[in-house]
Amino acid sequence: MPENNTPTIGALRTVNLNSIDVITKALQRLKELRRGAAASPMLQDHIDAEISTLELELNISTIVQTRLQAAGVVVKPLSDEDAQRLQRLADKIDETIERDAVVNAGLATVRTFIETARTVRDLVQNSTAPG
Repeated sequence: MPENNTPTIGALRTVNLNSIDVITKALQRLKELRRGAAASPMLQDHIDAEISTLELELNISTIVQTRLQAAGVVVKPLSDEDAQRLQRLADKIDETIERDAVVNAGLATVRTFIETARTVRDLVQNSTAPG
């Protein structure tokens, strides 16, 4: 992160794209868990709710990515706290991708991915403005 806490548009694209990758893998994993949860209607309902949440996060993050690709987006400086949070989350997403942790994730772990992706999306959205 640059000293003035203004991330580059490329850095925001990368962290958001990596977040989309984790969301997509988590969504695939939830769908696998759903197929294996045939014995428990309550568990199926819970997984269905998580799938809906992830699909929404994927749609929003994809919109954010499209906006980041558009010409004329201005990147605003982040507060020190937000810059540090974004860096920690980017590191967490990178680690998740490296370990391919989503493949064997359970429901609780997928919820963590959802929260991470949501926070990344919020930080990226809040650091950009139309040009």
